[in-house]
Amino acid sequence: MKNKLFCILLGICILFTNCSDKKEDLIPEEPPIILPETPEQAKIEDILNISIDNETFTILGCEDWYGVAYGNGKYVAVGDYGNMAHSTNGTNWTLITIGSNKWNDVVYGENKFVAVGYGGISYSIDGINWTIVSESGAWHAITYGEGKFVAVGNNGYLAYSTDGISWKVKKLPFLYGYSITYGNGKYIAGGNNGNLAYSKDGINWDITQVDDLYVYSIVYGNEKYVAIGAYGAAYSTNGIDWIYYPSKNVTGYCIKYENEMYIVANRVTLSTSKDGINWDSRTITNEIGERKVINSIYIVK
Repeated sequence: MKNKLFCILLGICILFTNCSDKKEDLIPEEPPIILPETPEQAKIEDILNISIDNETFTILGCEDWYGVAYGNGKYVAVGDYGNMAHSTNGTNWTLITIGSNKWNDVVYGENKFVAVGYGGISYSIDGINWTIVSESGAWHAITYGEGKFVAVGNNGYLAYSTDGISWKVKKLPFLYGYSITYGNGKYIAGGNNGNLAYSKDGINWDITQVDDLYVYSIVYGNEKYVAIGAYGAAYSTNGIDWIYYPSKNVTGYCIKYENEMYIVANRVTLSTSKDGINWDSRTITNEIGERKVINSIYIVK
């Protein structure tokens, strides 16, 4: 009798223990609390001011800054992490954030700033308040000329607009569009594998080729187009026929022309030229002697 009673009690204990275990298994663990990371920001101090030959005042977008433009009494710089900055004198800047992606370039036309990047396309009348009109596309560069904005980006896509707000998209027959400029009645776009395209209206394009040149930036000045890239530079008087020359002094990301001078950003150095063929170089540092990677140039007229 005692053995029978013991077995019954033992069975009840085992059953209770198993039920308790199952109940504990059904209780979900609370997920860990993950605090949001502090958003990264481009540094205002990486927008540098320099004077070239004591006469050409230049604004440099370094490190996380990729484009600078001027219009309506204001300078605007665009960069990574959705960061933008505005200034009335090119020296003192106010940081703002529009979206969270990288803005690659900015231009002024039709009484507004238009910026492009991995965050799409946006515009602003005053450089402070911005409207994102498209969050799609990976756009590398934009230009304005003859009443039209034209932007180029990944996968050969090109977008054009007469007001910077409503856009139409088409495709060029090369993989990446890294650069675009307007001058002397033509739009010139450059991309990978030496591909260049030219157009009179920004809509209908023809393709040309410059062997060995991975085109990062193009400018028009002094009656010629000059394109720079990973392996040197090329120049053309008509945007169709190009002369390539290898050069370590102009393997950069950005070229501008103003005040009868071409200026190229080659990572931590600037190269200057009067003719777009012969170049002089200088290393750029900030006020405390740190070398800075230069991504964009704006030459104050």
